[in-house]
Amino acid sequence: MNAGPSELGLFLGSFHPVLVHLPIGFLIALVALEALALLPRFRPLAPAAGFLLALAIPALLLSAGSGWLLAQTGGYSAPVLSLHRWAGTAVAAAVLVLAAVRAKGCLRLYRVLLALSLFLLLVAGHAGGSLTHGQDFLSRARPSDLAGRQRVQLALAQFHHPVQLAGQAAVMGHQ
Repeated sequence: MNAGPSELGLFLGSFHPVLVHLPIGFLIALVALEALALLPRFRPLAPAAGFLLALAIPALLLSAGSGWLLAQTGGYSAPVLSLHRWAGTAVAAAVLVLAAVRAKGCLRLYRVLLALSLFLLLVAGHAGGSLTHGQDFLSRARPSDLAGRQRVQLALAQFHHPVQLAGQAAVMGHQ
């Protein structure tokens, strides 16, 4: 039996949730590396940015391509899908431009585009999380919803006075 293009496309699209994490990791590592390379001690790490970009580009293209294929399965909120699709595509495009700008040696523009790429990645990632986990995936797990306001305040206060508040936590656990 020969799979038609739509079946093959849907199959390849199903790899998007796996593939998407590679470019996320590469871009975050690139931002961290570039930030560290600003410090004299870590300046020798700067050339590794080219290697990370070389890894990120095919990962971004595969991730974006498989995402476009996955979107064909339907069942997604159209506005959120559109935001995710175009922000993810913009990340891939921005990183392609980023690599070209880096190759030309335009350091200031490179840094601006790197920050823009990270921002677009955050937008695309949040929209992707909303598609897979629901639009309230961040707000429904607020600590005040999980344990009550008093326990959250106690947990936060423990960072400032851990020994003094340990007894209070034990008392609250017995309520």
